[in-house]
Amino acid sequence: MTWHLCAWAKYSLEPFLSREYLDMKEQADSFFQTNKKLFDCMSGLLGQVAPGVFKQFQNYPLPNGLERLCGAWIGCVVNKGGNDPNQTNIHRDASEALYGYSCLISCGNYTEGELILYDLEVILELKAGDMILFPDAIIHHSNKEAQGSRCSVVAFTQENIYSYWNREYNMVLRRKMRRKSKSKSKSKSKSKSKSKSKAKSKAKSKAKSKAKG
Repeated sequence: MTWHLCAWAKYSLEPFLSREYLDMKEQADSFFQTNKKLFDCMSGLLGQVAPGVFKQFQNYPLPNGLERLCGAWIGCVVNKGGNDPNQTNIHRDASEALYGYSCLISCGNYTEGELILYDLEVILELKAGDMILFPDAIIHHSNKEAQGSRCSVVAFTQENIYSYWNREYNMVLRRKMRRKSKSKSKSKSKSKSKSKSKAKSKAKSKAKSKAKG
């Protein structure tokens, strides 16, 4: 079974708590309180590996009544028990922050179930208690079938939260900066090619005039 215990802004201008969190609020709050040290540890790992992202995740407030549920992250998804075949499909988590990091921790009594990062051509054997940070919005990944009972928790902040911060607090979105830089580089290359073609045509015309003279 899978539960999304988080705040997000799916199809909304303002973030809100997920239905799964609200339906099991008492259990969810107990889960977050029990595992507070774990999420603090995961956040500390993010701060060491990607201090810029760590700061960005916590730099802007959420609307009244909402809070970060998983340390630096807005929330998490809990995959509990056995091995869900849907979790083994090759995918990207396209809803997550494009230039952010998600953190996965695996637990349970199992063997195998390796994590495959296709774009990096890496296969990771994750034992119970192992944590991994990676940009799951841009790296295609899947896990092999596990033998036994495996659970996992993935802490994340979705891209739609970034969009909310951009609207409310003028947060600079790296995806927009990248698009601008790409368009600038394209315009520069076009202008260079035009200037080169002009120079060539001028050189040809000069050569022709000299030949006539």
